[in-house]
Amino acid sequence: MAGLATVTNGDARWINVGGLAMVANGTLQGLNVSGLAVVGNGEVRGLNVGGLAVVSGDRITGFSATAGAVEAGHEIHGISAGAYRVKAPRVDGIALSVLRLEAGEMRGFSTGAYNHAGVRVGLAVGLYNSTRELHGVEIGLLNRADNNEHFRYLPLINVHH
Repeated sequence: MAGLATVTNGDARWINVGGLAMVANGTLQGLNVSGLAVVGNGEVRGLNVGGLAVVSGDRITGFSATAGAVEAGHEIHGISAGAYRVKAPRVDGIALSVLRLEAGEMRGFSTGAYNHAGVRVGLAVGLYNSTRELHGVEIGLLNRADNNEHFRYLPLINVHH
């Protein structure tokens, strides 16, 4: 626990708190809390709360919340709430955002003004939902599913298997 920042060159486990930042070059595991950012070069696992960001160079697992962005270099598993953005090549679980979701592959439920996934399996609710390959349901003002040959763009709802 530190007033301004907690920084480790290795792993950090159990209860990790930094006033402004909690940073680990390795894995962050447990309760990870910071006023501005929770950052791990390795995995970030557990209950992760950062004022502006929760970021991992690898994978985020568990529950993550921030007023800014939840971002992972490889994947996010669990529940992620980022007011600005939830972003990863793969997202499994529940992704909640006021503004946007960006995923190469999204499996589960996502919400945000703009939801974009290369492959979507599950449900998306937003103003504009966009995917290359839909296996589920999109609900919004405008919904795009490139693999829906006859109804690529639909208002209100788009469904494809």
